[in-house]
Amino acid sequence: MLRGLDELAESIEGARPIALPQGGDRTVYDYPRRAMHELLVNAVIHRNYDGSTTPVMINHFSDRIEIMSPGGLYPDLTPEEFPAGTSYRNPVLAESAKVLGFVNRFGRGIALAQGELARNGSSPAVFEPGYNRFLVTVWRRP
Repeated sequence: MLRGLDELAESIEGARPIALPQGGDRTVYDYPRRAMHELLVNAVIHRNYDGSTTPVMINHFSDRIEIMSPGGLYPDLTPEEFPAGTSYRNPVLAESAKVLGFVNRFGRGIALAQGELARNGSSPAVFEPGYNRFLVTVWRRP
């Protein structure tokens, strides 16, 4: 599944050149692959698997992508602590993803995604933790 999410991140990347004011151009992306990788992997690793059959939902609109994951913040993490704090609902799954190379360092995915979006000139991702779901919105770079 994680390999498939990497393929999805690659397919929606949307590379294109933009003209620079001083001349020449630079490549920008609708949705930077590395940022999307981090957000998609987080949705799978941190979702609620206990008693939930709801899938992670990825909706691609003309101006944004929404990633909806079942389960809100894990109880050890409050909305005030997010995104700086970390809490693992599925530590065995997180460790497996790290061993398989899908995660580099625990607790760094959101900061890494936000950094990639900023370097691309994109708006920051918007995080909306709810009681029983977690929504991430990533806006397409104009």
